[in-house]
Amino acid sequence: MYSIFLRIPCPAQLVPFPTSTATQAASFNTASINLTNFGYPVNVFAVDSAMVASHVTPIDELKSLETSRITWETTELAASNRRLYVILTKAYSYYLTMKQDSSKDVRTAHMDAMNNFIKEHGYIINPSSHDMTRVVKCVFGVHKPQLHQAGSKLWFATGIHHAALP
Repeated sequence: MYSIFLRIPCPAQLVPFPTSTATQAASFNTASINLTNFGYPVNVFAVDSAMVASHVTPIDELKSLETSRITWETTELAASNRRLYVILTKAYSYYLTMKQDSSKDVRTAHMDAMNNFIKEHGYIINPSSHDMTRVVKCVFGVHKPQLHQAGSKLWFATGIHHAALP
């Protein structure tokens, strides 16, 4: 069984290529393919997997993948979710201003801006859609997988009836 390793040379300060068993094994193998037509000098080395990872067992590999997933969830995904909730909070604030501001001029300006935004982007939104659904569609677009999720989170957080979900 063979594994394929890619080495893309670039400035060391940007992406250092680690010296590892894989690198050492690859350097002893003469089979390589230069893929310079992608704009980078890329070499593909076929290396016998037994030479590279003879000490890594399948259970170790699964444990490593699990650790990677946990690290991703607690750092990148958590940060992304925090940012999403900031956006959702601002979208809900926009909706509340549009519906409840004490100044009719402010409410009208927000409603007109939303309607103009929808028109400028060419969004087709059911006329019977709830105004909060319209705000969510303005923020997330009308054909995005995260649209329903974002709308669901806002509806759940605000206690508005689920029947009107986007």
